[in-house]
Amino acid sequence: MLLYSFSKTGSSPMVLTLTFRVYSTILRLAHDTSLSSREFPASSLTRLGPTWMRPFGSIMLPKVADVCDCLATWKGDIIGGVDGHQLLERYLVKGNSKTADALSPQQLLKNCTEMAMDVSTLVFYHCDLGPTNLLVDVSTGSLGIIDWELAGYVPVDWVRTKFRLSAGMDFNHGMGEAKRDWRRRVAQRLEKMGYGDVVDAWWKFQDSK
Repeated sequence: MLLYSFSKTGSSPMVLTLTFRVYSTILRLAHDTSLSSREFPASSLTRLGPTWMRPFGSIMLPKVADVCDCLATWKGDIIGGVDGHQLLERYLVKGNSKTADALSPQQLLKNCTEMAMDVSTLVFYHCDLGPTNLLVDVSTGSLGIIDWELAGYVPVDWVRTKFRLSAGMDFNHGMGEAKRDWRRRVAQRLEKMGYGDVVDAWWKFQDSK
């Protein structure tokens, strides 16, 4: 699990970066969510409820964008997992394709190219940074991130695009725009940091036969 801490005095945040070896070990254990719970006594951001979510959501929002930017410094050679095989990112698949190679690096490269993504720069990214995967320790302000089996190397354009598209990153309380506000604001933050998106091309890709 990646921990992200910030100072309540407003000084620069500290990111606990992981070496490739450490990350690989964590990836093998990622399915054991109880491990994360034991090591990091916190609640997912979405479970804090509206009262806690408002202050902590606003504080954590730029931190999540910063984490994306930090992870993006790690570059890859294929669109796939750190093991060189498939990436469990179904948003990069056309429709509900269940073919054996739908998530293979070769097929994902073909799909991303069709969506006019810049496939020359592949960055490390956690593909599901929704509130349920963000653990917040309200006593320290530390942020933990779980479900690393959903991480891998993607075109840099995908970092912001996923926040704009995925309803899975919505909060489970509120209505309409209020539920989507979290990912919308993270996407806006990433835009200010220089990240583009391919939302229109993604919809065109999904609508094509």
